[in-house]
Amino acid sequence: MSRLFVNGRIFTAQADRDDFAEALVVDQDGKIAYVGDAATAHERYGKEAASTVDLGGKVVLPGVIDAHAHLGMLGSSVLKADLTHAKSLADIERILVDARRQDPDADRLLGRSWRFDSLVDTDGKQVRPHREFLDRILPGVPVYLDAFDLHSTWCSSAALAEMGVTEATPDPKGGKVERDPNGGISGLLLENAAVELVWAFLAEHQTKEQRIAALDAAFAAYLATGVTGAIDMAMNETDLEALEEYYTTHGHKLPLRVAAHWLVLPAGTEQDCVDRVAVAERHKARLASMAPYLRVVGIKVIVDGVIDACTAHVKEAYADGTRADPIWTYEELLPVVRAADKAGLQVACHAIGNGAVSIALDVLEKTFEENGLRSDRRHRIEHMECIDADDIKRLARLQLTASLQPVHADPAIAPNWHAMLGYDERTHRSFPWDEFRAAGCRIALGTDAPTAPHESMPNLYVATTRRSALEPDLPWPPKLAQLAKYDHTVFTLRDALIGATKGAAHSCHAEREVGVLAPGLSADFAVLSIDPFQKGVEVLARAHEAISQTWVAGEKVFQR
Repeated sequence: MSRLFVNGRIFTAQADRDDFAEALVVDQDGKIAYVGDAATAHERYGKEAASTVDLGGKVVLPGVIDAHAHLGMLGSSVLKADLTHAKSLADIERILVDARRQDPDADRLLGRSWRFDSLVDTDGKQVRPHREFLDRILPGVPVYLDAFDLHSTWCSSAALAEMGVTEATPDPKGGKVERDPNGGISGLLLENAAVELVWAFLAEHQTKEQRIAALDAAFAAYLATGVTGAIDMAMNETDLEALEEYYTTHGHKLPLRVAAHWLVLPAGTEQDCVDRVAVAERHKARLASMAPYLRVVGIKVIVDGVIDACTAHVKEAYADGTRADPIWTYEELLPVVRAADKAGLQVACHAIGNGAVSIALDVLEKTFEENGLRSDRRHRIEHMECIDADDIKRLARLQLTASLQPVHADPAIAPNWHAMLGYDERTHRSFPWDEFRAAGCRIALGTDAPTAPHESMPNLYVATTRRSALEPDLPWPPKLAQLAKYDHTVFTLRDALIGATKGAAHSCHAEREVGVLAPGLSADFAVLSIDPFQKGVEVLARAHEAISQTWVAGEKVFQR
């Protein structure tokens, strides 16, 4: 029997209609049977409907698909000490000491989301993270603190000791064990040093029960904010094993749909890297029966780092005169991308600096030339915070997906980003979303959770206003106020919603299943208690608690 939803303002995200539907009919298989006016819905389905739901004038949106996420890390982050709003070393000390006091017998203390510009001492001077600070406030405690961008980890001496990291530890390919001016290890592990040393160690010490609990927390957080699908951007054996077990023990489905990109690291020989592509290919074939709830769709390569830590590969030097090498060179990346493309895997390239973006585009363009034309590729580049105008046009010409994360441009974290580049011409074109749209790029919006708020509404708020979702009342930083790109809306509400629904679905070959509200597609949608279309986009600033219901495949999976 079908279910009839009436008296709503239903945004379908279909390109051919800007108006709102009044009614939605969901059939017994969880598919949409009808979307349109109420009179027709009642006439066709009223008598046979098992129930009628009065939406009370609320707004209905297609379920958001987080186009760039880290599921396992999102769930685990909920359990870590939160340093997001710390503005000084004193704040960090207070938060960490309090966290230790609450759980004094824990084997180690985990924290997250510290920012480089929050490391301010009592004299108002910004300093580099160092293990001596953590050793002083928490002597003998293994402390692991993930940076806000998840591209570095700040560790105490006890943490370094239990990982076996010493002054003799070499820098891994694409990573750095930072040394202080005296030549000793500072306790900051950058890029692949964090991945291969910290993440691998902590994963070994995380129990299966903890991994399942982390997934529970991630799913709950997403469903409560209207997210019905996620594209995981760093899948590995441990996380995939947990997802498979969750799928098996929960009725052969997940609470939301997960498409995963297998993380390929640049360690070892060329053949070692190509072999990791083959692992992704095998997982894709093996998990085919678990679709649409769990799929491996492609690979992920991290071409460079981040602006905030000056590890992104930029063509011109940073303000301090330094430049970071790419994690993958063109020569190293080409055989990996070529193999993935030939195997029918999607390729997602993390590229933040303009130098890294050019490398990714050069490699993809050469791959297309060598492997020949094909219409189903859907390769993508992630972030592109600093990108040359000509490369945006090339991105569009190659029909690549621009995977963008509006919350990365939040004014609460932007000052350090701009300071690293020296407030030069690059900062005036930072996060040029309007240029992506003008060039006709395929756009998918994501949050990069947990590096930024996972909630879909704050992400859309930043996309449509350029104001802060982390601190909604934050006044414009003086220097940011001078940047033209930061004083106007570059996404309309409609375009932002389509990027987070229809665009995200298209980016992972799911457009025949989800992304819009149309007959034949799955009934994945969210009901909002606010109306940003009538009240204005400003209401999205605190809208993470405005999701009344979330539905997946015609089943209500969240009710506030």
